[in-house]
Amino acid sequence: MMNFAFLKNRIVSLLNDKKTFGVNEKNILNILYFKNIARINQFAPLVLLILLPIIYIDFNRVQQHLGESKIGSQIILYTHLVFTAVLIIYWLLLKWLRIQKPEAIKSSHIAQTNSFLFFSVFCMAAISFGDVMIGNGVANYVGTVFLVAILFYLPHGITLIIYLTNTGLLVYSISLLGINSNLVISHMVNLIAFTLIAFAASRYLFHIEVKDQKREEEKNRFFSIIAHDLRTPFNSLIGFSDVILDDYDEMDDVLKKEIIESIHDVSRDTYHLLDNLLKW
Repeated sequence: MMNFAFLKNRIVSLLNDKKTFGVNEKNILNILYFKNIARINQFAPLVLLILLPIIYIDFNRVQQHLGESKIGSQIILYTHLVFTAVLIIYWLLLKWLRIQKPEAIKSSHIAQTNSFLFFSVFCMAAISFGDVMIGNGVANYVGTVFLVAILFYLPHGITLIIYLTNTGLLVYSISLLGINSNLVISHMVNLIAFTLIAFAASRYLFHIEVKDQKREEEKNRFFSIIAHDLRTPFNSLIGFSDVILDDYDEMDDVLKKEIIESIHDVSRDTYHLLDNLLKW
């Protein structure tokens, strides 16, 4: 049981890229997934609108093609239909969950998002396989991996699984087709090369975003400290002023002078603090 727990923690650590985040920065991962979910919510209606005419074209293409080309067309059509259904279900799920802020993100939401993105790339791999069968290339799949890299912030382990698993499956599937060997090699080279480039782009954009989020948190902590340091002297000034206003007639001159000196000292220190901050 101990070994299983250790292995599970290691896998979770790899998938979530825990080495990128400090102890006090785990919420950054939630912020990134909140952005991912928000983008899926925004783009889902547009993707559905684009898919409708594509599915119509797929229906016509199935009727026109024969033999192996017809099988390829059927693969494309059925994959588009399945992806459309899953997209609608996941979009409705997000609408039902109504995740309004990063703090509301749970591990189940992260798992659902990762699964959906994996399935999206898998579907495009299947469509590209069908495209190769009817004589087209793998441009659709290449475009998808780059789109995922640009639009979504995914940890190292998740990106590795999504890209390499689906690319490897597509490369293997194409190698089984009875087509020109030079064409197979060309497809393989393109798939592997562009997937590696997209993977590198995904890593770069992810770490840039993580650095930006860390910088934002540091800025917020800095302003929080400044706000605290500024409130304290002003509270003192208000307190001393209240004392003078309320008990001025009952005070002797010595106490009045002490309070005035305290107000002067606090005002001077606060001025120096503000001056230093403005210069900085």
